[in-house]
Amino acid sequence: MKINKIYLKNINSFKGEHRIDFTENPLSSAGLFAIVGPTGAGKSTLLDAITLALFNQIPRFDKKISKDFVASAGSILTKGERECAVEIEFSCKSGNFVSKWWIEMNRNQNLNDYGMEITDLLTGQLLPLKKSEIPKRNEELIGLSYDQFIKSILLSQGEFAKFLKSGKDERGKLLEDITGTQIYRKLGKKAFEIAKEKGQALKDLRTNIDTEKRKLSTPEQEQNWLNRKSEIEKISIDLEAQIQIFNTKIELKKQVLNFQKSIAEKSERQAKEQQNLNDFESFEAIKLQNHEKAEPFQSLILQLESQQKALQNLQERLASEEGSLDKNTTLLNEIFENIGELTKEQNTLNLENAIEILQNFRDKFYELEKQRNTQEATKKANENQIEELINKIAEKSLRFDFRQITDEVLESIKTVGLTHKTKLDETFRIAQITTLDDVPTRRENLAEDHRNYSALKLHVWEYVKIIKDSKEEQDVGKQQNDFIITQKPELEKIQELIVKTGQNIKQLETEKETLGKSYNFEKDRQNLLKKDEPCPLCGSLEHPFLSHYANNYVEIDLKLSEAKKEEKALNESFQDLSSKLASAEALLKNAIDKITAFNEQILEVKVKIEEKKQALKLEKIGGNTEVIDAKIKAIESQQNALNGIENKAEKLKDLQSLYRQCLATKLLQSEYTLLIIKIKELYSGVNFEKEYNDIQTGFVKTQANIQTSATIIKGLKEELFPKQKTFETDKVNLENEVKLVGFEDLKTCQLAILSIESAKALREKKQALILAIQTLVEQIKEHQKIWMKSS
Repeated sequence: MKINKIYLKNINSFKGEHRIDFTENPLSSAGLFAIVGPTGAGKSTLLDAITLALFNQIPRFDKKISKDFVASAGSILTKGERECAVEIEFSCKSGNFVSKWWIEMNRNQNLNDYGMEITDLLTGQLLPLKKSEIPKRNEELIGLSYDQFIKSILLSQGEFAKFLKSGKDERGKLLEDITGTQIYRKLGKKAFEIAKEKGQALKDLRTNIDTEKRKLSTPEQEQNWLNRKSEIEKISIDLEAQIQIFNTKIELKKQVLNFQKSIAEKSERQAKEQQNLNDFESFEAIKLQNHEKAEPFQSLILQLESQQKALQNLQERLASEEGSLDKNTTLLNEIFENIGELTKEQNTLNLENAIEILQNFRDKFYELEKQRNTQEATKKANENQIEELINKIAEKSLRFDFRQITDEVLESIKTVGLTHKTKLDETFRIAQITTLDDVPTRRENLAEDHRNYSALKLHVWEYVKIIKDSKEEQDVGKQQNDFIITQKPELEKIQELIVKTGQNIKQLETEKETLGKSYNFEKDRQNLLKKDEPCPLCGSLEHPFLSHYANNYVEIDLKLSEAKKEEKALNESFQDLSSKLASAEALLKNAIDKITAFNEQILEVKVKIEEKKQALKLEKIGGNTEVIDAKIKAIESQQNALNGIENKAEKLKDLQSLYRQCLATKLLQSEYTLLIIKIKELYSGVNFEKEYNDIQTGFVKTQANIQTSATIIKGLKEELFPKQKTFETDKVNLENEVKLVGFEDLKTCQLAILSIESAKALREKKQALILAIQTLVEQIKEHQKIWMKSS
């Protein structure tokens, strides 16, 4: 089992969210490291988080964790917070998994029950388990129970202190208790007892064998037995032959069934692998893209972390110098022994020449280290150049470990280079050039032709549109002219009718006026003359013409009213037709003006078309632009070829450089490996510089005092201030840079960076999925062939 990441949220003194990633630098390359800090800083909490996430237990409490325990003990959940959680990402033989534990308060300020879950990182799916089944499943994945885990993997503080302070016998007993190895003592004892018992039984059997040998039968009986044995052996051989035939038939049937079963299983596995590949493209590929976007900032982030660490070191040294003023020296005899062990010069070593021998050994080691550093720097520079070339080339088939270059890598580079040269030659053919020097001239000529053909296309479109618009205006002019020709006589007729109607109205009005006067006289007479009464003038009793004038007046009045209505209708018709004729004349004039303008435009466009035809050396084009479109498409195809040709040529040049660089680096890597072996033979320790300095410092007494400490403190403060200012400036600048590429902040960018192993694993995972699918397809085809032959 290997722990990759730890996540804590509101656990004891760790308020808020905290993450520890052992797969990223500096932890991934640190080897051994220590968790240090004053009492109560949270060292044990980190260890508690591991067992809590895996087993729902903490060594210091020795019981299962429940909501009642969290509420009553006042532990685990950070004071004043409403929820807490821990996650452990770990690797084991079964794959990569994340085990999570959490608990939270409800709205009534009471704790809900805790929760646990396990996620399989390969599939991204939660395992279908109850929370009570999670600890047992983690035991199966890790291969250790909770007791075994805390005794062999995670040694708690109390047990370790007890172990250090105990005597020899007690330490042995405690070591057995802590690691759970009492069983091996019992097994050893039991094994001894069984061996003794079996040995005695073997001795008795050998005695019985010797006794039976002395009781063997006579020669005649032995001959009979031999003859009987031969007969039985012959029968046995015949039976074995028949059995072999039946076994062969049975085996063939089994093979057919196995092939059928294998085909079905492999088909199912193929579908599953295809789904895994689809899931990879949907989820993990995004993580890999974010890593590649953030990777250029990795060195700057590490540099910033180094600056921060340097500042922390300065602050720690300052605090140390302010709190402590001197150190103790190492005993001379111990240093003398250390020099002998380091230099392996015990025979010639004495107190007088010890420093000289030590310094000579140091010079010899440093000379080798200097050679190693020189070779390493050269190798690293070459590897960096190779990495830059690989990233620049961006060829998926050239993703290899440039720290260990093989002949296969060189061959693959050569193959890719030949492929790109073939593509470049094809691009030259499409672009219709022979060298890169022809690119500018060819690009300029194609651009000029493209402009001319595009302009010609626009002129043709313009010519066709003007012709169409001119025809439409001609139709409008003809329509309006026909309307004017037919309606002008009608207007004249209406005008004549209006004159006649006016004359008739005047005549009727005169008659009405005359009759009106007579009618008023008659009205007066009607008031004087009564029926059957004598007229005062003539004395007549009959008045036959009393209503004659009244009837004529009404008739004339009706005729006059009708005549005026007719006159009004004729005036309205005249006005309407006059308006329509005026509009038609205006439209006719406008159409004539437009047709004249269109004719002028047609002449201008024809001139432009002729100019472009002469520039392009064309004879006929017609009104169809398909020929022009084909020419433009052909030009654009050549332009696209030209646009990519320089990049392809540059890529081929980079591939050639990559091959030469890899060839030289392969030799450097071999020389570097031999030098490392030589250094290890001279010194196999961990830190020569520290070991050498410790030994040399032991020969002199410490000269530190209060004045020296004060001087050191002053120097540290003077060193600390500019570094602090530089660090803050560098951090702000780097934060702005990562935001420009799309990250929210520096932390988000840092979290997106994967380890080399993780990024490589993602790439290899995709390749492995593709290869697995291809392999299964081939296996299914092969099994089907064999099955058909067997059938």
